[in-house]
Amino acid sequence: MALRSLTPTDRATTLADHNGLPHQRIDDCDGVVHVFTASLDHLDAWRALYGGQPTALPVGDGATVWTLTIRAHHLDIHVHALALAIEEPITPTQTAA
Repeated sequence: MALRSLTPTDRATTLADHNGLPHQRIDDCDGVVHVFTASLDHLDAWRALYGGQPTALPVGDGATVWTLTIRAHHLDIHVHALALAIEEPITPTQTAA
């Protein structure tokens, strides 16, 4: 029986589960793992463990997508959270232009 190597999605899911990090969906695209979370609190949990500075991008009608870009265990990871435009992560952040 041949062993298959783990995909970036498998590795990131294992990383999240091992560390108790919240996630709704994890997929990889073009060498970057995208982790979709349910709230800014979930994004803050990732930042508490790995650091980084989230950025915001308005997506219309009062909504904003926040993205935390980190490198963990040889993986480039973008953690995303959708929020109302008036919401921000727990600590001050820099908004993308």
